[in-house]
Amino acid sequence: LLTLVGEIRKKENPAYWKSHIVELERHNPRATYLGFIDSSSKKYKEVLAKHAWYLFPSVEEGEPGTVLEAMTLGLVPLVTRESGIDFALDDDFGAPFEKSLAKTLTISTDQWKTLSTKAKHYTELFHSHAAWEERLVEIFRSVGAGERDLLPTASIVLTVHNKEKHVVRLLQALVTNTKSYPKWDLHIVYDGCTDASRKVAQQVLKDFPVPVYEYETPDVWEVKANNHGLKKASGKYCVILQDDNFIYETGWLENMLAWLEEHPKVAVLGGLAGVNFFRLDSDPQGENVNRSSYELHQRLDPKMDKVLSGYVFEVDAVMRGPLIMRKELLEKHGYLDETYAPLYNDDMDYCFRMRSLGYGVFCYPIDVVNENLTSAQYKNPGKETFWRTTVEKNQQLFYKRWEKDLEKNHAFQLRVPKPVWESSGRGYGLLQKARRQLHRTAALDIRKEVRARARALFVHLPGSLVRGIIAVLRKVGSRGSALADMLYVHRFEARTIPWRMANGETTLRLNYPLNASSLVCYLGTQDEPWAEAIRSRYGSSVGTIPTAQKSVSEISSSLERLARGKKCTDIDLLCLHMGGKEYEMLEHLIATGLIRKVVNLQVKFDANVPDATARMRSIQKKLRETHEITYQYEFVWENWERKER
Repeated sequence: LLTLVGEIRKKENPAYWKSHIVELERHNPRATYLGFIDSSSKKYKEVLAKHAWYLFPSVEEGEPGTVLEAMTLGLVPLVTRESGIDFALDDDFGAPFEKSLAKTLTISTDQWKTLSTKAKHYTELFHSHAAWEERLVEIFRSVGAGERDLLPTASIVLTVHNKEKHVVRLLQALVTNTKSYPKWDLHIVYDGCTDASRKVAQQVLKDFPVPVYEYETPDVWEVKANNHGLKKASGKYCVILQDDNFIYETGWLENMLAWLEEHPKVAVLGGLAGVNFFRLDSDPQGENVNRSSYELHQRLDPKMDKVLSGYVFEVDAVMRGPLIMRKELLEKHGYLDETYAPLYNDDMDYCFRMRSLGYGVFCYPIDVVNENLTSAQYKNPGKETFWRTTVEKNQQLFYKRWEKDLEKNHAFQLRVPKPVWESSGRGYGLLQKARRQLHRTAALDIRKEVRARARALFVHLPGSLVRGIIAVLRKVGSRGSALADMLYVHRFEARTIPWRMANGETTLRLNYPLNASSLVCYLGTQDEPWAEAIRSRYGSSVGTIPTAQKSVSEISSSLERLARGKKCTDIDLLCLHMGGKEYEMLEHLIATGLIRKVVNLQVKFDANVPDATARMRSIQKKLRETHEITYQYEFVWENWERKER
């Protein structure tokens, strides 16, 4: 059953589309076209209720709301990332639309039900209307604020116990990779330190570029020490960091906070690893499954599963640290449960508490190393016994409290691609807009320099070797193919990068004042996708003239015959893609004066001909007498529009 819903716009060649719909319904009795239906109407909901899949390949005005409406009713969308919806079958976000469509034919009813539940969960968590309204109010309140004021505040809570040998290195790594974000403060809790931890830490803390607050507690251990710092913290976000969490990723805080700002229904975000729990009588498969007498869980660690490093993924709980929580929720629903004091399972319990309230718990993997310098690793029989008995007690408490929540299917958990903040041209909210203006650290400059040198080395490698690398990458899946395409562009077609960023193939090459009676001519090897796009958009037929075995005089004669046959005095759009022959063709058109009949000239100059640049410049100089440039990407595509006579 296929139902088409939507308006055929008058300017989009309605006759063309109506004829295709008539043809579709004639040969497919289960296909129906209903025209425009208001997405808020009862009829629209009735239509959705009869279907399982929602085909949504792109975005136009008003459409994002309809796809979310469909997902709330349990339909599974087939979308591209350009739609603004991070939802994909098998989490294959790079898959072509055609591949996703074909995949639907292989999915069982039970698999579809899982995807349907996941679609509902996605909209509840990422597109909550109430959360959207709250966020909108927050944005309006900030109108007129400076860039720095738009950034949310964060308080980092670091508890330290006898780490005089390591605390300086830890603090140096923290400040180096966090100072690019200007609105954070540090709350450091010295918990029962009997060594010189505080004294050596202060050597570094005096140079911190942000406020530092120091506290001492009488060896109360992790849960109570963290709560002490969390209650003192005043930031919108509170970050728990352990004294053996070494952060090595520049920009980690602004990236994680930006993601949280965009997803207000996410209560907890971890940077180290995620954890999924199972019933003790179950038998989960896969790597990193850990079983004890009282606990069964699987650690989802991006360092062990490299695929996870590219995603922000939902889990039952996240490990500290860094572990980011919302101060507002801590005050409203309680801090870490001190029933778990002195340590262990308190962070997991908090994550389950938030999930039970309808919030999300996600892992946003960053480059952080837990060096396991805790008491569990000390060669002290007394402490080892204490650790073991405490862990067992808390595991039993945790499982007794949350046993019902272990029944769920982890296949419902969401996974979305990690944002590439720096390279993306899309906006990611007020926070990211402000962040892009911030001062970049020396460490980031070094990283950019390393990347630049790596690219320079790659460009100068033998072409045969590079092509071999690209061939191998294209065999390892969609991610490898994407990397291969990027390497190919940078190595062999670097000049096309600005054109690709401008989406020139689907914008500039198609945007012309044409209609069904316009004369459009294409000289060169057939480009059917472009010709079809022109036909479907304007109703214009495209006359294609092959040029490989013809002289420019013969091509010119064919062009004039085509114009006479159409009874046209002007050529509304002439496209030249002739593999090097365009130079001679343009020189001929200019010399004979035929160029004056061309309203718009779209041309791709071939760079692989002798004296290409000099010849191109000469032709461009002559073209300026009759035409003016409207867009130009040298040796890719450019367009010349005829001057008014």
